[in-house]
Amino acid sequence: MSEPEFLFGVSPDPVIRYRCGDPATVAAVNPAFGQQFDDVIETPVDEVVDTPVEAVLRTIGLETDSGTDWDGESDRLVPQRERTAANGRTYTLRQTDADDGGYLIVTDVSVYATRHRELQAENDRLDQFARTVSHDLRNPLEVARSRLEIGRETGDDVHFDKVEAAHERITELIEDVLTLARSGNAISDTDEADLGRLATDAWESIDNSAATLDLDDELGTATVDPERVRTVFENLFRNAITHGGSTVTVSVEDRSDGFVVADTGPGIPPDTRDSVFDAGVSTGEGSTGLGLAIVSEIATAHGWTVSATESDAGGAQFEFRFGSA
Repeated sequence: MSEPEFLFGVSPDPVIRYRCGDPATVAAVNPAFGQQFDDVIETPVDEVVDTPVEAVLRTIGLETDSGTDWDGESDRLVPQRERTAANGRTYTLRQTDADDGGYLIVTDVSVYATRHRELQAENDRLDQFARTVSHDLRNPLEVARSRLEIGRETGDDVHFDKVEAAHERITELIEDVLTLARSGNAISDTDEADLGRLATDAWESIDNSAATLDLDDELGTATVDPERVRTVFENLFRNAITHGGSTVTVSVEDRSDGFVVADTGPGIPPDTRDSVFDAGVSTGEGSTGLGLAIVSEIATAHGWTVSATESDAGGAQFEFRFGSA
């Protein structure tokens, strides 16, 4: 049988020609099939003729969780969502009928699937920002409104001081939300930076009062966006002082696959360690609840993982590992 030129001679998509039967078998595959699946299929591509269709789908990793995508009774493709094949790429399957069977067209949609996931993540982030802004800004705005009204009636300066404090709080929230919005963006401007120098600069830029920074001499360098990693240190240092007090000791220690920031404060309860990186989660008075969310976003943007544990002193410890888990 002569195969359609547009499928077997021109199409960049892998195509399987099958014959109906029990089971349905592969009659031929086009060159694109061999180019994309030759390294994962168990049977050599030039010998797949008469191999059951479901076996081929299973081999290249396009079966469903409950079996294959192939309905042997009707010789029809079971509708499915995008699936990741054995070669690590994402595909969809389409079917075209022929006289004694049909064609399965395997379309690589990896780029579109990745973009879809990115857009979904960005939509989730926007929803998070909206919830944070609507929730966290409401209280200081209400304080400013009520205090301004009372201040106008009484002329007492204390109420205007409260209005000023509420405005400062609103400013902090806006700055943190904007930082959070930028922190998860893809890293494009990187440099080989000294982590110890970034930590020192961050420490000097905050109000560290009587707190102590203990810096590991073995901290090396990493390819990073220096400004964003400095923000990581700043937020963790502020978090340690907020929770551990003005005399807390903060340490930055080297690890073979990353680094650790630990403190001597009260620590994080085990049942809340998984949620501390969520926007709006805070147990410290005066905190916007966005600092650790920013830390997590920046780590993810670098391809790192970060987790909250307990330090040797019983305080909070944040472990960063280079490379995604």
